[in-house]
Amino acid sequence: MVETALILPLFFLLIYAGIDLVRLVALTGQVNHSSAVISGILGREEYIDEVELSDSLKLASQILSLENTKNSLALGITAISSHPRLGTVVLWTRSYSDEGGSCNTQNPEFNTSAVEAKESEKIGFFIVVNLCAIPAETFFLSQLYLALDLRLSSQSVSMALHPAVRILD
Repeated sequence: MVETALILPLFFLLIYAGIDLVRLVALTGQVNHSSAVISGILGREEYIDEVELSDSLKLASQILSLENTKNSLALGITAISSHPRLGTVVLWTRSYSDEGGSCNTQNPEFNTSAVEAKESEKIGFFIVVNLCAIPAETFFLSQLYLALDLRLSSQSVSMALHPAVRILD
């Protein structure tokens, strides 16, 4: 009986921690999916304007269903040109965040080798989407996540089908 009283709390702690980690992995997948969807949508647009870019943050919050994230989402969108002689050039960058946004997507690390590997004699245009989210306090281990300053980040690159990404309307 004493053994059960000692082991049962540890057993339940492991069960709840396991469930929480599964939820965290699922949320990480949702963040990755959201950034891929946004970069894909923006890469197919013929015309891109500021309103559409700011609506991308709303789209990310709808995909992520804010019950799993704090009121902190940050979205960074960058248009990049890859030229055979000039190399990789950043055309424009925009950042958007929720009101309580403590996530940071400024100055993201970008691996240009993925873009340069696709270049030939043509100029390529790319959309880079950086998305950052903080897990909500509904998680069992939320205090541990806060102590670790856990942020879920994702970067997606999509080839722009139209050269309209060069300038914003």
